[in-house]
Order: sequence, then structure tokens, then C-alpha cells
Amino acid sequence: MCLSIVDTNCIYPWLLAMRTEIKRWGDSAAVRIPSKLLAAAHLDVSSELSLTVQEGKIVIEAAPEKTKKRLQLPFSEAQLLKGLTADTGER
Repeated sequence: MCLSIVDTNCIYPWLLAMRTEIKRWGDSAAVRIPSKLLAAAHLDVSSELSLTVQEGKIVIEAAPEKTKKRLQLPFSEAQLLKGLTADTGER
């Protein structure tokens, strides 16, 4: 992976703050996140992240967990099955 070419230097080890560089990764830019920072944030390499810009700073946060949306139908299951019997149902 191209991310492995980025050098990081620990500038504040007690804060788990790192200094790194933005590097090219294909047509995009990439930043290497050291494993100690990932562990401190309870993240891993498969974690989904949310990237935003706030007051001129790039903010990286764990993405909110996805909730499964139920399909809202114009009828209920009870309405759908109303009047259905063993004789009228398809086998």
C-alpha cells in the first residue's frame, strides 16, 4: 500500500499527537495514521471515518454507525395477510 511511505514523528507522546505529511496515493491524497493513535481512538484499518472541514481544519472522526432503515410500506403486515387462509394461500 502506498500509505507505508509516509514518515511520522511523535511530537507529543503524552498526548498521542503525531506530525505527518500528506502523500500522493493514486489520484488522491493520503495520510498515514499510526497504530497507537488508532488504538487510542478505538479504531482499526477497517473503520469508517467521517471527514469534514471546520474553521479551515480537516477533522477526522469515526463515522456514526449506520442504522438499518426499514422499508415503509403503505400497508401493514396484518393488512397484507388479512383474509389469507391455508386454502387461499399459494403453495
